[in-house]
Amino acid sequence: MAKRRGPKIFGGVPRKKAKQEEKKKKEENVEKRTRKVPANSIFRDEYADYLVGHFYGECLKVSKISYLASLLLLYKVNEAFDNDDHDYFITTNGKKEIRKIFTAVARIDGEFTNQMPDEFKEMVEELTNNEFEWPSRDLMGNAFEYMHQQYLSNVTTQHTTHCEKELAYFLQMKRYQFNQEPYRLFKFDDIDIRNAIESIMRNKDWSEGDPVRKFKMNELFVAVKERCLPSFGDYLTMTQYIEKKWFESLYFFIQIQREISEFKAEHQQLVHAWLRHKKKPLLFEKPTQPLPPKIRNITVVPLCDNKLKHIRFDHKDLLALLARWKLIPEEFA
Repeated sequence: MAKRRGPKIFGGVPRKKAKQEEKKKKEENVEKRTRKVPANSIFRDEYADYLVGHFYGECLKVSKISYLASLLLLYKVNEAFDNDDHDYFITTNGKKEIRKIFTAVARIDGEFTNQMPDEFKEMVEELTNNEFEWPSRDLMGNAFEYMHQQYLSNVTTQHTTHCEKELAYFLQMKRYQFNQEPYRLFKFDDIDIRNAIESIMRNKDWSEGDPVRKFKMNELFVAVKERCLPSFGDYLTMTQYIEKKWFESLYFFIQIQREISEFKAEHQQLVHAWLRHKKKPLLFEKPTQPLPPKIRNITVVPLCDNKLKHIRFDHKDLLALLARWKLIPEEFA
């Protein structure tokens, strides 16, 4: 009779499922990992000089167009504000307006479209002694579309990201101004600013039933509401208003940007007087007015700097470039 074998024993401990999944994710991440390398290191030697020159020229175009377009957008919204043109902010399709502005500052076939204000063109040329070379968007392909879409994304997220901080600057200014009014029965403080921000940004009442706190919260709320266009009243919060009516909300941000600028200029000497007194209290007398709050001004629309910017280059642009250089038939582009 054959001898029976005992149970087979495995010496190793099987991996837990979590560890197996973790290992799998690491392996997947390794496969998707990318590296940044100099452009000329991936070009074939016979094409390297041409391609580097081509991409540098395209990056220069994008940089110029973005810089000019952001300035033109700022020029147009300020001009509409100065003219008290509420309809411009209320009825304009912001997405189409930005594309129109990018199209306006770039020549096509050596000519401008009729969308650029003459005053803006003359201002740019005058500042550069009529030696400025306006950029061209000839043969840019999809890079032009990617460029203005990226700027559109920057504009639409500018105030949704920074609104609460910008609102706090404005409310600190209003608190100081309210507290300087001699007929005010109640002084405003940081808690009132917090309550107003919660009400405006999140539709929450943090006054805890205190009638004085509620009154001051409403005062600050009204100070914001009366600087917005009427559509503000259609939404429960400032966040919703900016997300749904981001172009219209630029009117509010221009308004508070100018008020903050005026406030800072008006109180500049007072701030210096306080600084002198704090450094040398025995030499310089203490000012009779309170020290103004330390607030920063806001950015109405993001302005592109003059640094060289990158471009996006997709397969359609590649085919168009190869066809232009007679490396493939034009019908393949």
